[in-house]
Amino acid sequence: MKGFSGNIEKLTLENDNFRQVLYTAKHCQLVLMSLPVGEEIGSEIHEENDQFFRFESGKGKVLIDGNEYAVSDGSAIIVPAGAEHNV
Repeated sequence: MKGFSGNIEKLTLENDNFRQVLYTAKHCQLVLMSLPVGEEIGSEIHEENDQFFRFESGKGKVLIDGNEYAVSDGSAIIVPAGAEHNV
């Protein structure tokens, strides 16, 4: 498949999987994640790629290189390549 087209909000809200890959290309990947209350993705670093997070529902926090950001419905976060982060 070349490119991706879909109702990302609907797909995200219907997703019950911790991690569901929708699309992978050379320089990007589109992944849906569903985290139960109190769960986190675990601290990680992606040396080569920036990451974009969009939050559809709930509240939480994102840590990027020791800086904490509150997130909730509709929030967006960019994590620069090489930054340690956790959701």
